[in-house]
Amino acid sequence: MGQQWILVVPKQLRGDILRSLHDAPTTGHLGFAKTYDRIRRKSEEARQLAKIHIKDAQASDKRRYDARHRSVSYEIGDLVWVYTPIRKVGLSEKLLHLYFGPYRITRQMSEVTYEVESMETDKKRRKLKDVVHVLRIKPYYEPKKQLGEEENVVVSKRAVIRSQTRKQRDAVL
Repeated sequence: MGQQWILVVPKQLRGDILRSLHDAPTTGHLGFAKTYDRIRRKSEEARQLAKIHIKDAQASDKRRYDARHRSVSYEIGDLVWVYTPIRKVGLSEKLLHLYFGPYRITRQMSEVTYEVESMETDKKRRKLKDVVHVLRIKPYYEPKKQLGEEENVVVSKRAVIRSQTRKQRDAVL
């Protein structure tokens, strides 16, 4: 085996020697300033690449949204439901009412916002007015019109019996 050489350097000179060897152009490390510039350049490239990808993703999302979007407009005097979620402690949110109304549209503020007025008349309070975005509105249909006044809904006796027998069978199991 070959000989091993050990360099003995006084403690006072170690820092100077390491610094001169570390920052020298012939060594692998380029020094603080050059390393900082290289890291800054690389991070700027990554930021620019991220900007490009974000713009592409936004354009793709817009195309997808525009392909499925259907514009909604209401006339003054239309009756609508207004989405107003109310949370109550101790009650399940999915069982609470989310839409309230009917409200009457009184005027169109912009392409997507309407002023609505509550149809409830209360002697103590005046009618409630609110400005609402179209995403929170859906058309109100009178209950009689939903079923149709002329149509008589007929439920088959057989269907009722079949559902009762299913319940009885499940109860036995």
